Amino acid sequence: MNKLRFLSILALSVVCFMACQKEKTMVAPPFLSEPIAKLAPQFQFFDIDATKGDTLLLANGSRIRIPRDAFVDTTGAVVKGAVKLKYREMHNALDVFLSGAPMDYDSAGRKMLMETAGMFEIRAAAGEQVLKLASDKNIEVRLASFTDGNEYSFYQLDETQKNWSYKGTARPEVNEKRAIVESQIASLSKSPVFPFTSDYFALSVGSMLDLMLNNDYSRISANKNRNIVIDKAKAYGFAVYDISGWANVKFGPDYYYTGEILWYKKGGLQLPTWTKKSCNVSEANALGNKMYELTILEDVDKNPRSTKIRAQAYLPLRYVLKSKPEKWQSDYDAIMKKISDKEQELVVTASVFRTFNISALGFCNWDQLKDLGQPLELAANFDWGQESDADELPYVYYFVNQHKTYVRIAPQEWAHIKLAEDSTAFFLAVISPETIAVFDNAAYRQIDFAKLRSAQTRELQFPMKTQSATTRATLEALLQETKKGQGR
Repeated sequence: MNKLRFLSILALSVVCFMACQKEKTMVAPPFLSEPIAKLAPQFQFFDIDATKGDTLLLANGSRIRIPRDAFVDTTGAVVKGAVKLKYREMHNALDVFLSGAPMDYDSAGRKMLMETAGMFEIRAAAGEQVLKLASDKNIEVRLASFTDGNEYSFYQLDETQKNWSYKGTARPEVNEKRAIVESQIASLSKSPVFPFTSDYFALSVGSMLDLMLNNDYSRISANKNRNIVIDKAKAYGFAVYDISGWANVKFGPDYYYTGEILWYKKGGLQLPTWTKKSCNVSEANALGNKMYELTILEDVDKNPRSTKIRAQAYLPLRYVLKSKPEKWQSDYDAIMKKISDKEQELVVTASVFRTFNISALGFCNWDQLKDLGQPLELAANFDWGQESDADELPYVYYFVNQHKTYVRIAPQEWAHIKLAEDSTAFFLAVISPETIAVFDNAAYRQIDFAKLRSAQTRELQFPMKTQSATTRATLEALLQETKKGQGR
């Protein structure tokens, strides 16, 4: 058993190099392969009569209209009778990653990235026989999309050519149900709750100002006097500090920065005097029941001091600020239960519906195309530093643009990868069914792009850290870490 050290060098091809290292032929993974099968988005299965056709309506509002005699077998003969249809949806880059589909698009030799507004996979079979769509038939798919906007086009994955094929575009249809739920949440958020005390506090004057001014940066920059925030907090009865809060916490179905949360700690905060100067919340570790251990770190280059506090995430500040202080009353628990129920309903309620007639089964995708700007090309040396019996080199997934998309990099491409100066980027590979290897966002932000651009030979070592990946939550937490790279 030899070391699985995945190296890419300019002088030799990656495949040949690895063949020497392992004394066996190394091959890339299949084009379509779920990287962590047990975490892959699940299919829904439907039994239909192909002779009659059918209309399928999913719980989230997606709709599939299948005409009669729509399917043919491998000989081209029309299939009659029972057909098993399977269908699944992917609504973000993590879903797509776990499905095994690529998110890059080769346009005349130029690699573009896809930001999805919703992807789906649809297949059909009769017994053990895989079916195709008849050449004169289309299936209408109305996809429940959680991303609005008119800038998305429709693509189908050509599994033979191993590339996406542009099919056209169509205007989305607004989901009126979502507007109703959002209106109900807004109405509930205006309901009065009880006044707060000094046991409650907001960590960041800056984040609270952003929320008060609706993230209108022209107004924010004009309000240099932050006393308006302190006065507002006093009106509600809670304390406010000037500690930048960019670590992430989960409240209900959503993630928030620590500076966007109203916190509770019995007795309030007792902090060292150095925290009155520039400092930030560098970590927020969940302890359960909305309790977190927060690490406050001094903003200095050398020997920064730190302190830890434990506090409960009580309520997102945006809900607090929706109601005037004098209107808050003691029915908080009942109101928050209603808000929580409605937010959970909102999670599964699409923003819009996107409809297209598909002419082939497989992966289909509503996307807008992005590029990496002016990337830096170099040879990548991916080093896992562990033993393995793997017969395949893994794909390396390069997540960029706040983890909205990724480039799937095959082993033969490692000698010529392209890096973007993206403060939210990181690399990930799956090296066993329950283990991933990561070059995380913190490490990525240490890359000296200026030095690399001036180097005669551009080659970079990527020491990959292995970690368990047995749950989807593990991967979600990894993606949330990229937010810390955005800065302020």
